[in-house]
Amino acid sequence: MDLVGGLQALIFSYLRGEFTARDLDRQLAAYVRPIAAARENAEARRLYGRTRTLLSELGYGHRDESSVQSELQSLMWHVVAQTQTFVPVVALSIASSLPQFSTRPPSAVAPA
Repeated sequence: MDLVGGLQALIFSYLRGEFTARDLDRQLAAYVRPIAAARENAEARRLYGRTRTLLSELGYGHRDESSVQSELQSLMWHVVAQTQTFVPVVALSIASSLPQFSTRPPSAVAPA
């Protein structure tokens, strides 16, 4: 699994309630070196950085957990839409809460 896919799997597991925000933060700590080495993988770096920032804000009391979860769901939507990487089995439990988007190429999407 690539770096973005691995991060997605962790975040989706957290969103499904498989572990706590603190556990997610601990598991993300294992990604410090791979993220540092992935200088050209902007999406992985953005996903990692935003997730760690949200978890830090939660830890300092600047956010509540529902706010973090909402932001992470939105972040996952953008990552899926931009990179077209998706962990389908992991994401099934939150799929209904994610916005719907077209899988057709932009040229095939009818104008609104």
